[in-house]
This record gives sequence, structure tokens and C-alpha cells, in this order.
Amino acid sequence: MKMRWSLPFYLFLVVSQAFGQRNEDRPVTESVTKITFIEPGIAHEFPAGKAASVFLRGGMTASLAVDYYDNITGVLFRHFIAGSFRVYYNFMKREMLEKNTAKNSANYFALLAILAAPPLNKSTDYRPVYNESLLNTGIVWGMQRNYPSGFSLDLNIGVGYAKDGSQLLISPVGELNIGWWLGKKNKDRR
Repeated sequence: MKMRWSLPFYLFLVVSQAFGQRNEDRPVTESVTKITFIEPGIAHEFPAGKAASVFLRGGMTASLAVDYYDNITGVLFRHFIAGSFRVYYNFMKREMLEKNTAKNSANYFALLAILAAPPLNKSTDYRPVYNESLLNTGIVWGMQRNYPSGFSLDLNIGVGYAKDGSQLLISPVGELNIGWWLGKKNKDRR
């Protein structure tokens, strides 16, 4: 059991050392707060080093419910919270190509965890496992682009574990966040 959880951690440490950049002139990561639209909510990213950050997000999500005959019977609404530790690896390459790096616009590897509460609209019309809270965690590759206009795109995908009820399964994990970053807009910035 211990080996199963420690392997992803050690893999992440190796990846972060291999791709982490050291820019001695200035810090690279910045604080960014944004509103997300696909899963309505709010997110904030905190710098955790020159090329690392902690990203937290919370809001409302929807998932499909399946009955005992494998028919989709409804949509479940849940509150969720997600967090990740990100290590950005291509800031310098993007700067050399004169591409946008403001507001952490770069690619990254991350440890991601998503916890969704039990649904607000519980029912006995579908399998009981759908009335449970959900946990999805894993290692992901992602890309974030925060444009000077305020538009924000953040996509990550990887593999990890999903726990629904008492089942623990190997599962894909990821997020798609489209939103609007908050704060002063500077059109001159790349």
C-alpha cells in the first residue's frame, strides 16, 4: 500500500527537478485569481517558488447519474474543491520565442486532487454510489494561458486514482477551466 502512493510522489520529484527552471533575475510565477465558467467557481494561484505554484479552486459541478439498468437518469449537482501543486517547465523557452508568459502562461506538471461533496439532489432512482462524495487524484500534464484581455484557459490531463463510495480505481484525471482572470489588465505585456 505504501509503495503505491510513494511511487507517484517520487516520480513527481524527479520530473520537477528535471524540468524546473532557475531564473535568478526575477520570480517567474505570479498570484492569479480568476472566475471559472464551465464549472462555475473561483480559483487562486499562489507562487511557491520561481517556477512552482499552488493552485486552489472551488465551485459547483455537474455529473450524470445512472440507474440500475445503465440508463442515464439525471444530472447531479455537487460542490467541489480542487487543489494542485504545479511545476512550470517552459517559461524561458516561451520568453525566447516572444510568447506570453504573464500570469503563469506556460506548461506544467502537477499533483492534482479533486474532492466533490455528495450531490445536492440525492435520489433513490439511481445507484447508491452516486449519492457518495467523490475523490479524484493523480499526476497531470497541463497548459495555462492567461491573455492580456483577461481571458483564461487552463487544461490538464493525467492518470491517477478515483474513489467513489468504497471503490478505488485507476482512472484518468484532469480539468478544463475557461474563465476570466481578475486584476489590472496591461495590454502592453506579453
